[in-house]
Amino acid sequence: MGGRAGEKGRMSEEFELPPEIIREIVRAVGAVKYGTVTIIIQDSRVVQIDKTEKVRLC
Repeated sequence: MGGRAGEKGRMSEEFELPPEIIREIVRAVGAVKYGTVTIIIQDSRVVQIDKTEKVRLC
């Protein structure tokens, strides 16, 4: 997760997500059969996880 060359104010070192955030992401992904999981990040922190599921009728 390094920064791009020339970007100012970005974290250039790798970091680990807290275990509770990882659990929530894995839970959201595991709960969706067809759809998306979107992770919202602000200031290099996960602030929201959105889950959208589609219902397939065919």
